[in-house]
Amino acid sequence: MTALCGLDPAQTLVIACPGTLATCRKNRHAKFLQYGERIWNIREGSEDQRIDKAIDATRSFLEGAGVRSYFKHHNLPASIAGPMPG
Repeated sequence: MTALCGLDPAQTLVIACPGTLATCRKNRHAKFLQYGERIWNIREGSEDQRIDKAIDATRSFLEGAGVRSYFKHHNLPASIAGPMPG
């Protein structure tokens, strides 16, 4: 995205991070639970709900730094993103 779309590396990382976390959650289930608890103090809900909350908290934190995390906010075509995790 940096080379193809002219985004700076920080913007690219903020866009890629939440999707990458969502994709990797199945293989690193226990680590995501640990991350949610230790970093975001997420202790309530089912395991899947806690992982969702951790990913959402990460996205909110990154956006709080002033960088938007969705393709649409950067006027990038959806074809760049490819298929998104369900």
